[in-house]
Amino acid sequence: MSKRGGSELTGAALLRYWEDSYPDCPPVGYLLRQRFAEFWYRIHTLPESKRYADSSPEMSEILRRHNILLTSLLGDGKRYVLITTGYSDSTEPVQSYQQLQSIPGSGEHWMTTPMHILDNYLHLNYWHFFFYEMTWTGQSMDELLKLVADDVISNVLF
Repeated sequence: MSKRGGSELTGAALLRYWEDSYPDCPPVGYLLRQRFAEFWYRIHTLPESKRYADSSPEMSEILRRHNILLTSLLGDGKRYVLITTGYSDSTEPVQSYQQLQSIPGSGEHWMTTPMHILDNYLHLNYWHFFFYEMTWTGQSMDELLKLVADDVISNVLF
């Protein structure tokens, strides 16, 4: 997604882009994987499909692989959108992860999705999406990538 005329990205512009690119699908990993399976691929973070790092060298390998991929996809020095997710039983937007406060920018609330309706849950369950417009440089998101790799934070999209 590119900005027009150098102006800051707005939630409304991001929503238009998202609805045009991913119609009827909120930014939820498993829903994107189901709806757009032909574009989905799994990235193994460690050799032999190992999921979690048990050592500093393994975490370094995870970060190395993700930084190579993100630099290839986003481009060094290019603008991109980071989407994070909060969860609650209310339509009032909340950011669930205290650790995200270290990300530069305010994390503007973008949209809320009633997951209890999508997944037929009995209890109210809302996902609140926030976006950050950022510039990619290698290793700039290592702290966030570590949190995701350690399963401390989930549902983050670049």
